Amino acid sequence: MAAMGQKFPLYKDSSYLLILSTLLGMYVMMSSGHFLLFFLGLEMASVPMACLVAFDKYKQQSAEAAAKYILTATFSSGVMLYGISMLYGVCGTLYFDVMALVIAAKGSVFSGQGTMLIMGMVFFFSGLGFKISLVPFHFWTADTYQGAPTPVTGYLSVVSKGAATLTLAIILMKVFASMVDYWEPLLWIVIMLTITVGNLFAIRQKELKRFMAFSSISQAGYIMLAVVGNSTVGLTALTFYVLVYVAANLAVFTVITAVEHRPTPQPLPVREGSGYTQGCMDGQKVSTPLPHREGQGGGSTQMSAYNGLYQTNPKLALLMTLALFSLAGISWPLSEVTRLPHSGPTSWSSSPLSTR
Repeated sequence: MAAMGQKFPLYKDSSYLLILSTLLGMYVMMSSGHFLLFFLGLEMASVPMACLVAFDKYKQQSAEAAAKYILTATFSSGVMLYGISMLYGVCGTLYFDVMALVIAAKGSVFSGQGTMLIMGMVFFFSGLGFKISLVPFHFWTADTYQGAPTPVTGYLSVVSKGAATLTLAIILMKVFASMVDYWEPLLWIVIMLTITVGNLFAIRQKELKRFMAFSSISQAGYIMLAVVGNSTVGLTALTFYVLVYVAANLAVFTVITAVEHRPTPQPLPVREGSGYTQGCMDGQKVSTPLPHREGQGGGSTQMSAYNGLYQTNPKLALLMTLALFSLAGISWPLSEVTRLPHSGPTSWSSSPLSTR
């Protein structure tokens, strides 16, 4: 967030306050054992996040992204509350532990209330699916990611998604564990649609922040795969995946921020008598602009701005490459190491790397 503090020095303190508010809300959401406390924590994180999305008030896209985010968040909150009210009407409680016991004890005796219980679970899942950007609840993601300031986009893509996925996994495995036959097929369908749609639409993008938006949509599908098994091993795998995803995504958005704030190359004066004064008329000095591609630096997040990045800044290019490889699941350094023979020094002679 240092880039935001430099760009908006008058609002530096308010940005830190908003970030702390979102972190507090996500902490309350993840540590809650009651549906109402969970909802309060979710809203405590969502409203300051909308303010962060609209932080660049001089940019029209930022205001548009914040409007789409807050409208979608409002709709998803209403859907979620409707589902929670159905669950309360059937179970008579909003505590996670008590509701799980009630559902497990009376799951087959609900008769007419069974439909309301299933609908309440579906509405709750749909409301939280908006926060995670699962298909078909993903329409706000690309526009919000593109319009928000780049540091906010990176923060939104990792913190909000990580907290929401972990919370949804815990609630499904803890509260609705006895209803796994109902939510597991639904989860399979949503996961397949999320992965397919996210990857297909990401290929078509020419703007890097929109590309990362659809990448985060597909990553949400991969993250939710760990919930399908309904086991503690899956929850451990989900936690590890989220940690790696957070590190890789933050690295990508760090590079995007650095390239976006890179100054546009300025023309250089050409000295007389050098080999670059060809084309001068009447001994007048001319200025030759530095060779650069269209859209390179100067606030651009187009993919064309990264042409030749390995020449101008090889460290950023390496960081971007490793982060994208990590998001794609390509561990090329590890795979090369594991291919090396382990039978001793004499085995190098039979290695394909040997020239003998």
